[in-house]
Amino acid sequence: MEVDEVLIATDPDIEGEKIAYDVQAYVKPYNPNVFRVKYHAVTKDEIVNALRNMERVNRQLVEGQVLGG
Repeated sequence: MEVDEVLIATDPDIEGEKIAYDVQAYVKPYNPNVFRVKYHAVTKDEIVNALRNMERVNRQLVEGQVLGG
């Protein structure tokens, strides 16, 4: 493992959650510490806030995207 954590930044919507899930599927065998960061604008404040509020990929939202979308 070359890094402590992997951060995935996608749009903060259900489609972004699904994309994060797909990326996580490829990365997790190499590093299980995968987190999702969400921000609405590319500004210092938004990115710092997103990094302070990292979370795991929400599988329920992914299932909702797959089953409902």
